[in-house]
Formats: sequence, structure tokens, C-alpha cells
Amino acid sequence: MTDIILLSISIASFGGIIYLVSRKIPFLMAVPENIINESFVTKPSKIKVALEQVKGYFLEKKYEIPVLAFIEWFLRRIRISFLKLEHFSFRFLKFVQERKRMLKIPKAKREYLKSLEEDKNSTENVN
Repeated sequence: MTDIILLSISIASFGGIIYLVSRKIPFLMAVPENIINESFVTKPSKIKVALEQVKGYFLEKKYEIPVLAFIEWFLRRIRISFLKLEHFSFRFLKFVQERKRMLKIPKAKREYLKSLEEDKNSTENVN
């Protein structure tokens, strides 16, 4: 029973819609096309505008300066990193050379040299 009621309401609604639209179609067909074009101002979509800006950006090669600036910044960072690494390796090499030189000296002589350095440092601190 409810199915029949719902079906009859749906058919009546669709019939009413068709009746209203069919009455308005002759009036819509009589409207001149220039009035329709004037009333609807067509703007390009935001996506189209954005794509054309990106296209112009690449066609005019405006990207070169930012790309070159980024490459310069990146190469400077790499250079600084390599200089820091080189300085670290230089200090480590000096430490290894000094350690090797100290180990070549016999232990008794090393202790004597160490005591001389301590005496020299203590006399400098007094003055």
C-alpha cells in the first residue's frame, strides 16, 4: 500500500515538473541570444588562470633566478661542510702526528720533558 502511495506521489511530482518546464520552454526560446550572453558574464576558472600563470612563468624563464639562487645557496652549504670536515681532519692528523712523535721518545725522557714543561708553566704563572 505504501509503495503505491509513494509511486503515485513520485509520478505526480515528475508530471508537475514536466508541465512547468514545458510551459517555460517557448518563452526561453524567444529570448535573443545577445541578452543571454550579456547577462552571463563568463570568467575563466581559477584553475585555468593559475595554469596560465605557471605556463607564463616557465615560458618567460622567470624561474632561472630563483633556481640559480637556490643552487648557489646549496653549493655554499656544501663548501662550508667540506671546509669544516677538512679542518677536523687536519686537527686529527696533527693530534696523531704529535702522539706518534711522543711515543717515539723513550718513557724516561718523556717524563723529563713533561716536568720541564710544568716548571716552565709554573714560572710563567708566577710572573
